[in-house]
Amino acid sequence: MTAYQTSTRAMTLTSNERLLLVGQAHRVAGLLFASIVPALFWTVVARGIAHIAGITVTATALVAAGIMIAAFLGYVCAPLILRGQ
Repeated sequence: MTAYQTSTRAMTLTSNERLLLVGQAHRVAGLLFASIVPALFWTVVARGIAHIAGITVTATALVAAGIMIAAFLGYVCAPLILRGQ
């Protein structure tokens, strides 16, 4: 076997390996969706409530709250979404 054939064979994936990678990519995308969308929603809700109450909230505080919500949801959801089948 030549060096080219060996490196080509090492770079190709079996169909099972491809399915595992695609499934894992879908799980990661689901995790991002499950943590970012609710974080954005609750950040907008917090901004709306603060506006109605007449309280000024800085953009930095809203971004920090959104990041904390997304991190918490990612921490909680990751074991559920990313577990092996």
